[in-house]
Amino acid sequence: MSTSSGLAMWGQLGSYTARHDRLVLTALTGGRTGIARAAQFVPGSGLVLTVAAGWLAVADCGDSTVACLGSVEQSQVEVAAGGSASRTDVVWVDVFPEQGQWALDLIPAGYEQGRTGIALGEITVPAGATAVSQMSLQPYPADFALGGGGGGAGSPGPPGPPGPPGPTGPAGPTGPAGTPGTNGSNGATGPTGPAGPATFAHVGPQAPGSPAVGQIWIDTS
Repeated sequence: MSTSSGLAMWGQLGSYTARHDRLVLTALTGGRTGIARAAQFVPGSGLVLTVAAGWLAVADCGDSTVACLGSVEQSQVEVAAGGSASRTDVVWVDVFPEQGQWALDLIPAGYEQGRTGIALGEITVPAGATAVSQMSLQPYPADFALGGGGGGAGSPGPPGPPGPPGPTGPAGPTGPAGTPGTNGSNGATGPTGPAGPATFAHVGPQAPGSPAVGQIWIDTS
């Protein structure tokens, strides 16, 4: 069932058809669709689900164009009570491009195929549930990016093989001189050389009138 509606946001100054406006959005988004700002689901009274204001999405209009959808006010939709078995409902936003409107609906999971608009999240309804507070509310996370998104950085790859050695660099400056070493021990005493020849000293003749002088023997061995 549809209980809320609003204007699809593509208006601009001037007189343009809705399709021409959507062509501008399609060009700016590259035709991508997704949730730009995630919705917030809040249990209301009984079987009422409240969708908080502020969600934004880019939805497929089914004619090769996209529309920007969002709400500045909270919306409410009634959830069917749980049956005999657990089920999953999808919080879906239908878009009516030529009327410039959207409508918030709950549809069974699996019925999204071929339907224009976008899903904001899902609700798991347990068997026999009689209030939204008994249900599991799961808004879908934001997944739209103008740059096409892009995943996070991957884990580092294994190190590559070593490259070839580079050329030998120039010789560095001479380092400071080391500390002087200690003196070596004295060498052994060499053998005594052979004795030289004996030398005799001779006294010249005595001068007349001089005291007598004896002969002097000098041994130089």
